[in-house]
Amino acid sequence: MGYRTAYLPDFILNKKIKITSFRQRYYKRFDEVLFKMECYFKKGHQYAFNFLFLKISSLLMLLNSILMFIPLILTNWLPSTTVTFMSFAYLSKDGFMFLLSLFFTVCVLVFYCYAFSLIISYFIKHKNSILKKNAYLSKYFNTVKNKIDF
Repeated sequence: MGYRTAYLPDFILNKKIKITSFRQRYYKRFDEVLFKMECYFKKGHQYAFNFLFLKISSLLMLLNSILMFIPLILTNWLPSTTVTFMSFAYLSKDGFMFLLSLFFTVCVLVFYCYAFSLIISYFIKHKNSILKKNAYLSKYFNTVKNKIDF
């Protein structure tokens, strides 16, 4: 649009936000959490950031992002946690936590493969009963659709 900075309307620019309540409520909590993260994430084990492990981590992040696309209940909680854990370990350059996050990511992927194989085998095993129920439901909906003129 030709602007060097982002344009904000005047009603947004004139808003005043009081951050004193934020400081009172959340500052101490965030400070404690960040301090704990600094205690756990130390720079060390730099060998974990070699070419091979970085490529493996990018592949695992891609696989976790594919898992997050699946529209099933609770299928994006664990993959997003693993991506966050891996990102914190990478940003803090802690090799041990990075390797631990890679292991955790592989465990999550194995768990989802096992869970999806169980779900698929259940549907294959009970295919006939599911199709009979769907046939009954489709007959019911067709009769309802025929009664209602669209």
